[in-house]
Amino acid sequence: MDHVSSNAPPGSPEEQRAAVLRALEDYRSDQAISLLTPWIEAGYGAIAPADRPWVFQACQRAWEQAGRPEDGLRQLEPLYHSEPRDQAVAVAYGDLAWASGQLEQAVRVWQRLMVHHQDTLKPEQATSILTRLGDYHREHDQVRQAQIAYDQALAIDPSNQTALAGMLQIAEEQPDPQAGYHTLQLLLKRLQEPEAIATVLQRQGDTLRHRKQDYEGALRFYGDALELVPRSPEVLQSVAEVLQNLGEVKEAMAVYLELAKIPPRVGPSRTEEYLDLAWECLQASRVSEMQQVRVLEQILDLSPGRLQLFEVITRTLREVEEFDELAKSYERMIQRVKERGQISDTRVLPLLYRNLGEVLAVQLGRPDRAIQPLLEACRLLPDDVELRRRTLELLIGRDDRLDDARAVARELLDLVPGDPLVKTQLAELQLKAGLTDQAYCLLRVARSESQFSDVLEQSFQRLARARFRLPEQPLTEELERRYVRPKSQQTVLNSAFGMGSVVFHKLFSSDLSTHGIREKDRLDPNEPILFNRVYKAVGDLLLIKEPPRVYLKRDLTGMSYAGLDQPAFFVGPDMLSGRSERELTFLIAQQLVLTRPEYVLATLLEAPHLKTIILVMTHKVEPSLQIKLGPEVKSLTKQLDRRMTPELLSHLKELVGLIIQEGITVDVKIWVESVADTANRIGLLFCDDQEMADRCLAMNPGVKGAPNEVERTARLHRWACSTRFFELRKALGVGLK
Repeated sequence: MDHVSSNAPPGSPEEQRAAVLRALEDYRSDQAISLLTPWIEAGYGAIAPADRPWVFQACQRAWEQAGRPEDGLRQLEPLYHSEPRDQAVAVAYGDLAWASGQLEQAVRVWQRLMVHHQDTLKPEQATSILTRLGDYHREHDQVRQAQIAYDQALAIDPSNQTALAGMLQIAEEQPDPQAGYHTLQLLLKRLQEPEAIATVLQRQGDTLRHRKQDYEGALRFYGDALELVPRSPEVLQSVAEVLQNLGEVKEAMAVYLELAKIPPRVGPSRTEEYLDLAWECLQASRVSEMQQVRVLEQILDLSPGRLQLFEVITRTLREVEEFDELAKSYERMIQRVKERGQISDTRVLPLLYRNLGEVLAVQLGRPDRAIQPLLEACRLLPDDVELRRRTLELLIGRDDRLDDARAVARELLDLVPGDPLVKTQLAELQLKAGLTDQAYCLLRVARSESQFSDVLEQSFQRLARARFRLPEQPLTEELERRYVRPKSQQTVLNSAFGMGSVVFHKLFSSDLSTHGIREKDRLDPNEPILFNRVYKAVGDLLLIKEPPRVYLKRDLTGMSYAGLDQPAFFVGPDMLSGRSERELTFLIAQQLVLTRPEYVLATLLEAPHLKTIILVMTHKVEPSLQIKLGPEVKSLTKQLDRRMTPELLSHLKELVGLIIQEGITVDVKIWVESVADTANRIGLLFCDDQEMADRCLAMNPGVKGAPNEVERTARLHRWACSTRFFELRKALGVGLK
């Protein structure tokens, strides 16, 4: 050990070993050899027994890693000759001899090694040596010795692939069939795992198939293998290929289909490859149309994306007029697509639903079953007009699907808003649902927009009679004027308060000083700010020639009607900066609408005062009604007398006469609510932003006595969903520019 200590790397043996192993792990073989050389040159006796195994193993590994095993062999040769029975030296020396191509020398070393140390070798060392001995003997036609070596290796490791392959090759290369069979039986007796036995049987079948073209014999071996491993992909593939060679394509197709169902244990799936082979076999086979369809259905169960095969199925079923099976095929395909989601083309699923519906409706005469798939297709194709026409055609007349019919008709009307036939159909459906007013409004619009149509005219008259409880007779022009298009309460009150604003406006107005504002607070309409631009644009849309003046009121938030002698608004500082264009559009449109003569009193007075004005005007024309004149009524009557002109008096008589003649019940509260709705609708129409409109409604009620915020918002939302809203938006153009 003194000699080793003087030449070996400094440190303990553990540190020296670690340095060598690090060099080997980093593929620094020359450094490892340099570190090991002092140990080897010191001689066998100078190396501690505990260090010998790793020193000799590391030496063998280093020389092989360096690609110079013959140099390592020369280095270890003195040690081997001095101690030929040392296990560690013999293992390293034999491996280097084999690696350097000196096979006979390696075999002699290993044979001695197995005689003296077989029981002390590690299992992996023993099997490695035995399999290489077997390979050597087999290559030199020493069959008996090779069999013994392989057999000993399999005794240690029954699944050793090298030994299995060697034994199989011996069996396959035997010129005497009986000798080959004996070798095979020897191998099968040695094996214990079913998969290993199946591998041997498959290998023997492959030999018969490829070398001797004995397909029947190969199938027998494959059959024995499948009894042990029934779903072995390797064996099944061999069976399918043999069946194809024998011309039994139908049976081969069945095997390929079975292979496609087996998930791979390792590696990528081969399902698509097996399905391609099954399809080729099907094309080469002679089967009936229905048998072909059943096979293709199996393929599609595994690979729904093969749309070309589905087309073959549907075409075949149509040709043989198997429409029940055709409907079932569509249903199965729909289910596959929904479950697996393997088809990326979003047009496939609605097309399947559509075709299923047509088969059920036309070929099978089952429109009741066709409706649901067609509704699903409509859901997936929101812009398909013809699909909705077809679906609506099947729904009309079915009272149990009335809600579906109305929904489809509304969707269709959104797509073709000018189609009078669709409006007529929807009106009929609304009437069936008990929505007479909605049905009547639809037909009235259709009647005014379209050319004369007997069907449309008859439907319109029937609805008008139902709505106004008219007798079953054709509507004459007089009846239509009187009942179908009467003057509404809102129209009458608009006229009344329009006249009232002319007469009484100054009674309820104030001046600037009352509000603490001076004339210099008026905004310059030519100043280039966003408020002025929006104010002018909205005024132009409302056809206002002279927009009301605008005054800045510093303690105000938002915008309000001023109530001055002349039309004017007060705006807070927040209206001049910090608000978006859409927000300004809604607020300005809302306020400008309320300045119209027929609405302006609603911004100044509450409902009781407005009702008093109606009483005063009625008393002026019809004193015979004996309306009680309170102090307020008398005062307003005197003001009316002073301001009344012959022209106004004539209009007032006509107006009051209409109220009495038509029996209109005056409800000022409803009128105030309708005024608020009108202003809010115009605001939404111009700004085209529902969320913005909601925020503005929360901030500004508009008129006195208007509904609360929740009700205002609900009313506006209902109108925003109406056909009329979309028609107006289309006519106006989206967005105020």
